Amino acid sequence: MLEGCALALAQELLSIPFPALLYTKRQIDRAFGQDTERLLNEMTAVYEDCLRSAEHAAVKADLKAREKKT
Repeated sequence: MLEGCALALAQELLSIPFPALLYTKRQIDRAFGQDTERLLNEMTAVYEDCLRSAEHAAVKADLKAREKKT
């Protein structure tokens, strides 16, 4: 049962676009002890980086293709 839960969690993590997973982990690790303005600035930069990623472009293209079919 535990192995099945671990494999399901691993599969869920693998479905997250890598830049989002990487930056989320990095922000969690550094969130404490950091001033709010710096944290928000870093989050904004990371968000913009994710929006420029290949993964994001692929999702956008897929959504546009779906819209055309309906």
